[in-house]
Amino acid sequence: MSNPVVSSRSPGGVARNVAAGLAHLGHRVSLVTALGCDATGDEVRAALESDQIETSGIIRSMACDTASYTAVLDSEGELLLGLADTAIY
Repeated sequence: MSNPVVSSRSPGGVARNVAAGLAHLGHRVSLVTALGCDATGDEVRAALESDQIETSGIIRSMACDTASYTAVLDSEGELLLGLADTAIY
């Protein structure tokens, strides 16, 4: 059985969002984290760099995918289910 949905993706995470906010306010910002050697990791790094966030402290893992969080919301925008794949941490 399939259920029709509308989906979207964006780089996020509390630390990334705070770093981006500080960079947009004109601060010099570096982010130290782990990303997988996958397409998602490439997208996150590119987003950080486009926000002028220093990425030299990022390590890339061949063993794990980049962490992700999937939120399933109801029609009112309330969380029904949250799925976190954070094995890289």
